[in-house]
Amino acid sequence: MKFCVIGDSWAGNKTKNVQAVISKGFANANHTVDNLADGGASNQGQLRYLEFQYLERNSADYIIWFYTEPVRNFTEFVTLDYGNDTTVASQLYPDLTYKQFNKDFSYIATQDFAHAQRLYDCYKIPFVVIGAAGVVDPIISKYTFSRWTLHSWNQEIIQFDNMPINCYTHHLVKLLNKFTEYNKEEALYEMTLLEKLETEMLTNRKKYPDGRHLSMDYYPLLIERILKEIK
Repeated sequence: MKFCVIGDSWAGNKTKNVQAVISKGFANANHTVDNLADGGASNQGQLRYLEFQYLERNSADYIIWFYTEPVRNFTEFVTLDYGNDTTVASQLYPDLTYKQFNKDFSYIATQDFAHAQRLYDCYKIPFVVIGAAGVVDPIISKYTFSRWTLHSWNQEIIQFDNMPINCYTHHLVKLLNKFTEYNKEEALYEMTLLEKLETEMLTNRKKYPDGRHLSMDYYPLLIERILKEIK
């Protein structure tokens, strides 16, 4: 089989050799990989890259989506801290409240899932969705594009009872500095969980050797699980 991988540095961090580890893991089972993932990428950015730069001229048996923190959709397409496409916020996210924190993050996820569903309906290539630097919103169960969803691979490994929606504080800080009317209780709860997660990643060098990403040792087991789930 042929797999197409999308995501951020958890799937495409070239300096940590993630791409090679993923390719080798699938090659050991006689499969091939096209890896589109890129460090710092957002979910929406990767879905767009998949659609316009890959699926229009290539095909695969499965798309493996290493789901990243949804706050990057804000900083790339809404606040434009890391992007310059001024049309996306009004076209893709017209119903953002900029006041109800959890509602907006669920809405962002919904719009991404709707995009993935459109791609599945068009190209008939099923997804596997792995919660990596972001926790996959449970609303994904309302869609049919994902053959298998692992809501938070990171939570399984770090073994926290409660995980933040996101993974790193700096994107959230940028968002909250721009939109100051978000309900404080929900935003503070997310930031508290984020700070706890970042502290653990920075100090537990066995699980997170660089303080930011999972050890390469966990990837072969994940690939085995994916292949078992899609049999």
